[in-house]
Amino acid sequence: MENQSSETIKKFASFTTLSGEQTQLIYNKRYKKGAVLFKQGENSRDLYILNSGVLEVLVDGSPVAQIDQRGVFFGEMASILHEARNATVRVKVECNCLVIPAGFVNKVLFTKPEIGLSLIKLLARRLKETTRNLTMMQKMYFSLKQEFLKKQDAAETGAGKSPYDIMIELDLIT
Repeated sequence: MENQSSETIKKFASFTTLSGEQTQLIYNKRYKKGAVLFKQGENSRDLYILNSGVLEVLVDGSPVAQIDQRGVFFGEMASILHEARNATVRVKVECNCLVIPAGFVNKVLFTKPEIGLSLIKLLARRLKETTRNLTMMQKMYFSLKQEFLKKQDAAETGAGKSPYDIMIELDLIT
């Protein structure tokens, strides 16, 4: 008889082909608000899938993202690259996650290509979003730089504003 974790796992399309024995290695875990699933810099390798709740992602202690969609993989970078965690994940609203132990991740990726494909698609979407955000920030940077240089040129030709004043005017510093 399959356990509750097995039934939950098979609700995710990517995992329908796992055998009962394979799903026994994946388990459900409930986390209370404020709990930390993993910390930036630690060497844990488990992969997680959000089943319910809300998580926040922190880098250097500052929130950078929120995970709130059921079925989203996270923690995959450390698992796949065998590197330290690059972020901390903390529970914002009590949650339930599926935990795929580190040793099982590679085995699943090699024996169940449909799961690997789901992970590749997720990574591609995240890369696309990151590229979009980076492009937007680069455009903002170059626009601010051009504005700063114009104002700096005006200051040097007698308009009387220092670089510091220009930066305040452009809301670059407060």
